[in-house]
Amino acid sequence: MSRTFWQPPRVPFVFLRHGETDWNREGRLQGRSDRPLNETGRRQAHRAAVALAGFDFCTVFHSPLERALETARLAVGSRGLPFRSVTALAECGFGELEGKVAQSVRPGWRAAWMSGRPIPGAEDYEAFLVRAEKALETVLLCSAEAKDPPLVVAHGGIYWAVARALDTGIEGDLPNGVPVLHKPIGRSDWDVTVLES
Repeated sequence: MSRTFWQPPRVPFVFLRHGETDWNREGRLQGRSDRPLNETGRRQAHRAAVALAGFDFCTVFHSPLERALETARLAVGSRGLPFRSVTALAECGFGELEGKVAQSVRPGWRAAWMSGRPIPGAEDYEAFLVRAEKALETVLLCSAEAKDPPLVVAHGGIYWAVARALDTGIEGDLPNGVPVLHKPIGRSDWDVTVLES
């Protein structure tokens, strides 16, 4: 069953994937497993802080998972910005695959899952994207009247919904700790800029 791709509200925003965890470094599927940042992840969040220093944000919306919250705190420092945890910004649940090294999982598992083949205990791919889209839509609508854009700190899977809707040109997974600015242009296009420190 195909569906129409989501069109996000035309509100500028910055998306930041959480910094690296040990499981990221080991190539393990994290999903909803609540893993903390490692030292590399903390350095990435500090580098993101440098890249974001010139931005004012209305609110920091973040996933409730520890790796996203810690990244958000390190990336904005002591600016006194309001933080809002959004449950629906949590990473996709990968069920029985969580904690497994992705390369050790049967070949083609991701493509099969994305085309509808279930994984025991995992979220359905399309249902996950709908959840991510609704969470992002809520965040953007909450920020529509604000002078400054929101900062969204979440996960690679959540960014799949953004990449699909906006045709970001970012191939594969968004790297850990790299902020990306999204600005609407005209009636339907978006300018997508990776922010370097």
